[in-house]
Amino acid sequence: MKQIVGAFKDYKIWMSWVMFWANTIGVYGFTATAPTVIEGLGYKSTDAQLLTVPIYMFALLMVIIWAFWSEKVQQRSPFIMAGYAIAVFGFIGQLAIPQTRLKGLTYGFLFPVAAGLYCPLIMIVTWVANNLAPSSKRAVGMALLISVGNVGGIVGSNIYLAAEKPKYPTGFGVSLAICCAAIIMAGILRVVCKRENERRRKMIEEEGEEAIRARYSEQELLDLGDRSPFFIYTL
Repeated sequence: MKQIVGAFKDYKIWMSWVMFWANTIGVYGFTATAPTVIEGLGYKSTDAQLLTVPIYMFALLMVIIWAFWSEKVQQRSPFIMAGYAIAVFGFIGQLAIPQTRLKGLTYGFLFPVAAGLYCPLIMIVTWVANNLAPSSKRAVGMALLISVGNVGGIVGSNIYLAAEKPKYPTGFGVSLAICCAAIIMAGILRVVCKRENERRRKMIEEEGEEAIRARYSEQELLDLGDRSPFFIYTL
């Protein structure tokens, strides 16, 4: 029960919800409307469906690159922010381009939208998992992240209005806004975690590891989890 309450109170969970919503709101709407956007460029329905395949293949490739690169440098937040920045670029393109006159460019801007939405998801989930401890709090926190985060699908399924197709200004506009909010949240969370890491390192340096450990039992340090003076947050 203590870990459940702790997970609910943890600012990292609350801020991560915004980042997760950027994915679910954008993806739920995009997957349903991308064929319609392509169909609006003059393609038949079956051809429009087939033309979504290269978009998702590109997104898959980007997700794999993002995952390996992030693990190699042991960083999460830069990849979350960069991913959503790519999505923002794509959404701006969709809103700004006159679709009927620049069909190829309209289709091309669907690629960064998909890649930018899918890439950050793995980073968000692993970032939360990396920064929650002990394992009981991590389990509760992950469940909260995914369950509440998927509520964004309700929004994403209702902002791409049929009356606005194939331009979808409301859908693309809301998705653009939540991606910008996710970038801001990731940046703030990185700064907060970095400052806490520096504070803990400074405390260990000034007081000494042995002196700090003398104040706690091994069980107390375990129960403290990510609040332990020896726990270092992943950035």
